[in-house]
Amino acid sequence: MSISNGMNKALLIIILIIVVVLGVFMWQRSDDTDEVVGTPQGGEYVAPSTIALTHQYTNGTHTYAGKLTVPTPCYDITADASVAESFPEQVSVSISVTGASAGETCAQVVTEKDFTVSFSASQSASPSFRINGATVEAQVTEGSTG
Repeated sequence: MSISNGMNKALLIIILIIVVVLGVFMWQRSDDTDEVVGTPQGGEYVAPSTIALTHQYTNGTHTYAGKLTVPTPCYDITADASVAESFPEQVSVSISVTGASAGETCAQVVTEKDFTVSFSASQSASPSFRINGATVEAQVTEGSTG
């Protein structure tokens, strides 16, 4: 009876060790998941190579409007323009796409976000577009931006 009793104790110890190891593993995975909440999956936003824009020119003001697809609704898009003094004016349009702040909880839902940028220049101004510093080609359609 002592051999059987010893084997039962050994089996119980082995099962206990397995349960503890699995518990530590699951606890570690839940800690890793908590640290990722609120940060965009995949890290930085990757700019598309081409963007579709609508352009309107009224009373000396150019207005460009477009949409960008972002990984979560917590991304923000800002756009500004810098007009160089030349003729025709060379315009650099910078679009910034930034993700959620660290610790901010955000649903992982792919979202389209609108943006607009306006600047004063002659009708023949020549704009170039950059998203987060990367040059992008703009497919511009003339028409209403609103």
